[in-house]
Parts: sequence; structure tokens; C-alpha cells
Amino acid sequence: MKKWIPFLVLGLATMACSDDDEDNGPGGLTGRMIGTWDMTSLTYATSIPNPFDPFNPINAAGDATGVQGVFNVRYNPAQDLDYDYEFTIDDDDLPVPIPINRTGQADWQVLANNTKVMLIEDGETVIYDVLINEPNRQVWSGVIPFTISALSITVDTDIQFTLERR
Repeated sequence: MKKWIPFLVLGLATMACSDDDEDNGPGGLTGRMIGTWDMTSLTYATSIPNPFDPFNPINAAGDATGVQGVFNVRYNPAQDLDYDYEFTIDDDDLPVPIPINRTGQADWQVLANNTKVMLIEDGETVIYDVLINEPNRQVWSGVIPFTISALSITVDTDIQFTLERR
């Protein structure tokens, strides 16, 4: 019986190492992210202060309109990502549609065994949950701040978006 213990330990160690290689290699999220991606859809949920009734914010949720954008993800020598996307929050409860435009560059890394992507930009960190991790399709979910210039306020918005490999 004692003769089997070293083989059992070796087998468990091999399985543990192979999971790590898959996470960071070509089949894992790190390897899959490299390339150019188009943002093809986005859903949102947010609460916007109501300038006409400060005690009753406007809750808006649904599918964004006018979704378009590009994510360029690189891994040489650093892990950096450029993004440029836009969408419109157009909810029946809002007096006017709210256009959102975001452009920037961030460092990135994969966390939590292929389930999260962390973007670090100008000292700010945003963590996205990876809901779908396929070679040509990614679906991420997270919270982004955006500024409504007409009201001079910044609100947090829950978003879920789809990226399709170009």
C-alpha cells in the first residue's frame, strides 16, 4: 500500500500543474484574449439621480443602442489593452437618451482561474467577471463609472457586453 503513495502524490501534482498551464496558455483566457475584438452587444443597469425629484432616482436597465467598439489586446512585452467603445442608454423613464463614450489604455491580467479580468488604468482598477470564455467570443460583466456631462455627475453602471474576435 505504501508503494502507491508516491504515485498518488505525483499524479495529483501533475493534475494541479496542468490546470495552471491551461489557464495561462493558448487554451486559457490569457492566451485567448490576445487580438482584436469588436464589441457587439451591451446590456446595462443603473440608477441616475433625478434632477426634478432628488428623492426618486431614475432606474434604467436594458439593451444599449448604438453599440460599437474595438478592444486591442496585446501581450508583448507587457499586457496592455486599448479600447474605444460607445453605446446609448435609451430608457423610457429617461427624459433624453444618454450617450456613453469610453476610450483608453489599460494594463490587464487574468485572475481567479480564468473567471476575472482586471484592468488597471491611471491608478483605477476595474474587474470584469468572465461569463463566457470561447476562442472567438467573450462575454464580460462589471461595473463602470460614467459621467453625464449635462448633469455634471458620475454614476456607476452595471454592464454586460459581448466581444467577438475580428
